[in-house]
Amino acid sequence: MASKQNIDDIITQVKRRLPQYLESLGHHINGNNMTKCPLPTHADKNPSFSVGGVGGREGTWYCHGCQRGGDIFVLANLRENLPYRGQEFLTETLPYFTTMFGIPYDPDQIDMSKEQKFIHSAHKAYRKATQLLKITPAVREYAYKLGWTDDTLHAFHIGTVNSYEDFLQRLKSDGYTENFLRTIRIAGNTRASKPLKEQYVYRMFSSTRMIIPVRNINGHVVGFSARDMTNESDLRYINTYTWEGFQKREMLFNLNGAVHCDTAYIMEGATDVITAYEHGIRNAIGVLTSTLSKDHFETLNSHFTKTILTLDGEAGAAKHAQKAMASLQNPRAILLPQDSDPDSYLREHGAEAFLDLEELTEMAHEIRIDDYRQSREKILMWLEQIQAQNPVEHDYYLRHLSEASGAAIDTLRQGLWAMQTRQATKTLKALLRQATDQQIHLNLNLSYSSKS
Repeated sequence: MASKQNIDDIITQVKRRLPQYLESLGHHINGNNMTKCPLPTHADKNPSFSVGGVGGREGTWYCHGCQRGGDIFVLANLRENLPYRGQEFLTETLPYFTTMFGIPYDPDQIDMSKEQKFIHSAHKAYRKATQLLKITPAVREYAYKLGWTDDTLHAFHIGTVNSYEDFLQRLKSDGYTENFLRTIRIAGNTRASKPLKEQYVYRMFSSTRMIIPVRNINGHVVGFSARDMTNESDLRYINTYTWEGFQKREMLFNLNGAVHCDTAYIMEGATDVITAYEHGIRNAIGVLTSTLSKDHFETLNSHFTKTILTLDGEAGAAKHAQKAMASLQNPRAILLPQDSDPDSYLREHGAEAFLDLEELTEMAHEIRIDDYRQSREKILMWLEQIQAQNPVEHDYYLRHLSEASGAAIDTLRQGLWAMQTRQATKTLKALLRQATDQQIHLNLNLSYSSKS
């Protein structure tokens, strides 16, 4: 077995190859040690990615646009979903880079327990299963109805299969036994005498379902969420049943994609998260159970300094938020309008309006959250009226509104300031558009006059 010192030496050698890794991705480093950001979530037009960017240390990087940084392993995790911690780091990520750079390394010399070998084999089987998913015309058409582009489908590796039988046969041809595939919930059975969960697995892998891979924090696919595309099934969604590597009470969809951010938006499921991604919100996380569990709270509190609950506009959402916020550090909430969820609201109103809701919820932070939906419209109405008054009298009216609503006066001041700022921004944009139009018109007239 390789000693710890040897492993550390190999890791150091790989870290020093960061420039070569960037070159392999087609990103040339200029004389200022800068290049365009290689992350798929950043359409970098000008070099903003600094090599040696974390305190000037060798083998580190920092993107001034993304405001993220790390080493070669963090970059590979963000770009290629390669594990950057745990046993998988030693058995998958290091072999990937040592082969690329010609560094001697033998992962077989690392001891693995029986359980570790099982999980390792399961991850390989799920990776193969994900590779078998294809973007068919039916998937593309259904995705377009949801507002998802091809780039988003590829980013989440979304697709479907020809049939369950074809899907299973392809996995078995790679050496996986049907018994092993059943153990990890990839194979099932159609017979009514079999457990219902095995019948669901059979129905999950169908050409009529859009199949969405679910990854753990290290980026390994460990389950699937399959959505009916016909709107005729009695089961709109089918999710992977619990197995050793997939515990729903612990799992959070897109945690691996958001873990490098300080803030996370907590949403109800995969569809909300993918629509948020489509609208530029890349740090959204989906809960795969009906409520947040103790394990969820521990994960969120250990990885994020701020968590924002996005609550569907339905009865009981506010009470659920109260319980959840009591278990989260630095929590916030976005309470959506009645009969709305993040998916529908984002598609109808866009990301800017969605993010504005956080500001409005913050404004009413001092009001009991279960009264918020009824009081929000009244507070906004009064703030609009106060905004129209003489600025000298604003504090007088805000004090009265604070006493009447129970909201802290500082919170109301922030709300009024935000409202004025948004109005000023809209006015400035309108003036700039008007000035630009006038300049274009003037240029056209001058051009016409010179030709005459």
